[in-house]
Amino acid sequence: MYGTPVPALQYAANERHFSFELKYCEVGSGLVGEATEKDYKAYFLTGERPPEEDGIPGDLSAEFNLNKVFAESQE
Repeated sequence: MYGTPVPALQYAANERHFSFELKYCEVGSGLVGEATEKDYKAYFLTGERPPEEDGIPGDLSAEFNLNKVFAESQE
């Protein structure tokens, strides 16, 4: 299974002493999340219900227009 390489980014950030903020969305695999060099949270977009009901925070849903993605998947 494919996923955003958050652990690799975190390792590099800690080894090379840089920081980052990442928001990602991979609609095809249903992965949505956010990460920094210290922490990350991942969510799964099911497509069976609105993003907020899948536990996806509103800011991530808005960033990637996930309500529109959900609506289009229901057509």
